[in-house]
Amino acid sequence: MRWEILWHIRCHVDSHAAPCLVEGCDRQREHLATLEPVDEALVLTTMRYAHEIRRQRGLDLPASGKGWTDSEMKLARQLIEMLSGEWDPAEYRDTYSEALRQVIEAKVEGKEPAAPELPAPPRVTDLMEALKRSLAERPRRPAASRRTGRKRAAA
Repeated sequence: MRWEILWHIRCHVDSHAAPCLVEGCDRQREHLATLEPVDEALVLTTMRYAHEIRRQRGLDLPASGKGWTDSEMKLARQLIEMLSGEWDPAEYRDTYSEALRQVIEAKVEGKEPAAPELPAPPRVTDLMEALKRSLAERPRRPAASRRTGRKRAAA
């Protein structure tokens, strides 16, 4: 029954030119979202309320092209190129949910949940020097190809 209702909603949303604006509650908080059909799916995209959006003029940001040296930009580009590659979602874990599940299981078993051991914070006195060392120590990974589109015909 539930899927039939969602299918009817999807068909109704599909008949409109624009996504539907919806409000709902999840994790003890209200959310604003759009609901729109994409192929056979019904996609919910969460949005922000006006009070959650910060204007740029209120942020302490450097002017465009200012606030850093050429060597800092070179290091940033090197770091991005070195860390760029194919994204594999299996490489990431939801550690919060795992830790929460362990706490729940311990309480169900009548045990006192153990506090997680936190790693000692690293001491970095010179961030630029640490970044240079890191870049020198890591092997370069080939960047993913960014070329798209068709090849041009030879003249």
